[in-house]
Amino acid sequence: MNNYTADELKQKSKKDLITISTELIQENERLRNNNRNLEEKNAESEREVNRLQAEVDHKNATWDEAGSLVEYCSKINELMETAQKTADSYLDNIKSVSDEKNAEAQKIVTTAEEKAKEIVDTAQEKAAKIKESSTSILEHLKVNVDKSLKDFEEKLHTNPEEE
Repeated sequence: MNNYTADELKQKSKKDLITISTELIQENERLRNNNRNLEEKNAESEREVNRLQAEVDHKNATWDEAGSLVEYCSKINELMETAQKTADSYLDNIKSVSDEKNAEAQKIVTTAEEKAKEIVDTAQEKAAKIKESSTSILEHLKVNVDKSLKDFEEKLHTNPEEE
């Protein structure tokens, strides 16, 4: 996607401006779809973490290993710490990626909105110039037509046709 300056946009034709606007809209939609996919992956990851936590909880509940109460507690603590570290790391990674993608998407949306505004402003300026030019031409034509009609009427009155 090209980044155009306001001067470059002013030099573009309406067709090019519409094409650029369409491309920006498509890019915006693509980023929104990417964001939805990341949100779905994040939800899937959360479900996996919950499943693993349930598995850990189940194993802790059914732990049937001989040993003292101190050994049992120590093993549970180690297992919980490992599971928590793994889950935290995984969630931090997902959040980091999601934050980056959201920031990137917001930046692109902002750029697209700015470019769309520039395109609209440029198109409105050109339309005003065209209208002004058309009005001037029409006024000039009206003056010429009025003059021609007046001249014609004068000729009719000064040279009446014989019956």
